Amino acid sequence: MTDPLALRLDLAGLQERYAPPRPPTSPRARRALLVLGVTTVLAMAVVVVRAVLSDGLAHLLLAVAPGLLLQALFGLTAHPSLQPQTRLSPEELDVRSAVVHRERVPWAQVVDVRPAGRWEDSAHVEVAGGRLLPLPNVPPADVVGVREALAAARERAGCAGPGGRTDGAGRD
Repeated sequence: MTDPLALRLDLAGLQERYAPPRPPTSPRARRALLVLGVTTVLAMAVVVVRAVLSDGLAHLLLAVAPGLLLQALFGLTAHPSLQPQTRLSPEELDVRSAVVHRERVPWAQVVDVRPAGRWEDSAHVEVAGGRLLPLPNVPPADVVGVREALAAARERAGCAGPGGRTDGAGRD
């Protein structure tokens, strides 16, 4: 049985995932990154062995910690799945606006879809409660498509959104 408050959007003509474009990586660049990674691991192994044999564990932590921290930070920020992105599904909106911030919102909780203003980087959705949630990497034409799909779903369901309107627009 389906939830009577759930909205299903027809997202025909819209992408499922909006993410920053990945730069093309040639086989040569991939090999260079692999060699760099292996070299870094070997260098860290030499530092570890030398620190353990000569200075003990206290110096080991001081020698290894900065390198591990830098590698962890680089890995977190560079991994494509952790970049800001917007995913659209017929049932919900899934937004990752930062490395550690991901939010899923059912379409029934979306009050308004707002295009990016003059000084804004991305469009936003207003969710129930008045909070604004950014839509990273969604182009302006597709923002209009999302707004129209939301209005059409509300019209088909014969219901008003959390803002009390059925046309997909919230407060102006």
